[in-house]
Amino acid sequence: MRKYLVGAVAVAAGVLAYAYAPKVDVSHPASDLNAFFSGVASVLAAVLVAIALLSVLPAATALRVQQVVGRLTLLGIALGEVAALVGLVPGRSRHVYRVCFAVAAAATVYVLVVVLSVAAINLGQQFKTAALQRGNELAKGTSTPPSADG
Repeated sequence: MRKYLVGAVAVAAGVLAYAYAPKVDVSHPASDLNAFFSGVASVLAAVLVAIALLSVLPAATALRVQQVVGRLTLLGIALGEVAALVGLVPGRSRHVYRVCFAVAAAATVYVLVVVLSVAAINLGQQFKTAALQRGNELAKGTSTPPSADG
């Protein structure tokens, strides 16, 4: 269910980005979009590096992350990178920039939602683990309950 919701958000972002894409013409050259496209390329590359670093995570954490970050995420990163790099090339037709803008925006939103999902899942697991450890300490008598004074 979550994957479909994330995909729907990305598609909606792409449609909105296409509808409201900046105009590229003589008075608004494509070079005005370079900051956007280079920023998208940088962010997506950083997320790709973070995914590559999954191999150093503990097995349980890596498994939780892999349940959210799958092939579709890697495909989204690849499409976003290609769109951003094509958007950086000068001299394309104005329609190409519009499509690249929409694909890059959709990919960025998709990856952002996936990263936030991973963060939420990991934080939830950390809270559960901390509560369990605290309960075990209290049961063993090795810890005192928090006082009313704080």
